Amino acid sequence: MKKIGFVGLGNMGAGMAMNLQKSGFQVLAYDLDKDKIKELEKEGIQGCDSIQEVTDQVNDAVITMVRNQAQTEDVIFGDKGITSSDNHEVTVVVMSTLNPTIMEDLEKKVSEYELNLLDAPVSGSLSGAEKGSLAIFSSGAQETKQQLKPYFEAMGSHIFDLGDKIGAGQAAKLANNLLLGINMVGISEAVKFGNSYGLNEEDVLDIVEVSTGNSWAANNWGEIKEYKNNGTLDAIYKDLTSVIAESTKNKTFVPVSGLVLNVLHNSMDSEDNQNK
Repeated sequence: MKKIGFVGLGNMGAGMAMNLQKSGFQVLAYDLDKDKIKELEKEGIQGCDSIQEVTDQVNDAVITMVRNQAQTEDVIFGDKGITSSDNHEVTVVVMSTLNPTIMEDLEKKVSEYELNLLDAPVSGSLSGAEKGSLAIFSSGAQETKQQLKPYFEAMGSHIFDLGDKIGAGQAAKLANNLLLGINMVGISEAVKFGNSYGLNEEDVLDIVEVSTGNSWAANNWGEIKEYKNNGTLDAIYKDLTSVIAESTKNKTFVPVSGLVLNVLHNSMDSEDNQNK
């Protein structure tokens, strides 16, 4: 049985790790939340006391599914992190959403430790993580992608090979989330506009579902409108901030993304004020 490492057992990570385990791989896992590890150990996942312990035992890869750049770098380069292990046959698979520039910098740093890096962010929400139906946007060395493809197939039903250049996977994920952010704001305003003429939310959503304005955001509006700060809304805001930064770097004009970012910022400020 092949051993695969997994770091980050949050809402998305737990489902992804479980699908790896169910597919016949032995998952060695680490998370700061020890209760989460104990919960998944009941399903056969092997918990470890450090990321180094995970890395020491795996065959070929450690997946990182943590929140941001700082946490990703800590997993890889921190005390008892991946690079502290003597196992140099490991590929670091970054499945978190960061951005292309961060991934390019990580590739340079990881190569100094004679380790491989693969860029493979995901999309599909919590339900996709639990069902193993995620979209996975992979970029990096072709041989490495082929070697790790069985792991991806255990977690996702749509595996995209986006070439050899590290960061292409992140660019694809940000492009998707750019459109998600636009659609979220769009359906919110459509519902408000309909309400102003006496249409209830259910009628507006039913109309959109069978019309040209349909989108994933519209079909999942019941879930999306419950998004809160310090959760999914924060993550989308982070991704749109990355879109603006990367677009500025590449001199790409994305004005609607800037407007949506401001709308989300104001929405988050409003929620914070209500909670004070």
